[in-house]
Amino acid sequence: MTKIVCTCNSTTPKHTIKHLKRMAKIFHCLSDVGRLKIVVACLDEEVSVSHLVKIVGMSQSRVSHNLKILKEHRILKNRKDGARRLYSIDDGHIHIMFTNLMVHMLESIPEGPTQDQDAG
Repeated sequence: MTKIVCTCNSTTPKHTIKHLKRMAKIFHCLSDVGRLKIVVACLDEEVSVSHLVKIVGMSQSRVSHNLKILKEHRILKNRKDGARRLYSIDDGHIHIMFTNLMVHMLESIPEGPTQDQDAG
């Protein structure tokens, strides 16, 4: 029997420790800046591996490795188009999550340079 951890409020889905562990793995997958670049590139259109290589500035093998990880976590999906594969966001939930996170991040940026801007 799986124990329900939280039913926090009426809008929060019931979840178990197993669900939280899976969520932690997804967030860990997304903690890599290279993978985030790939996801952002795929937010609004299907993108080929060769185009992703140009956009994110990684080798083809590294892009392919990261695409495999993102597919395993159901962040991205692909479809075959002739000899190439086109990658896109897996579903609307992922698109909404990324869009909301980017809006949240942009709203919370303090005035002046960030640590990343200072270093560059």
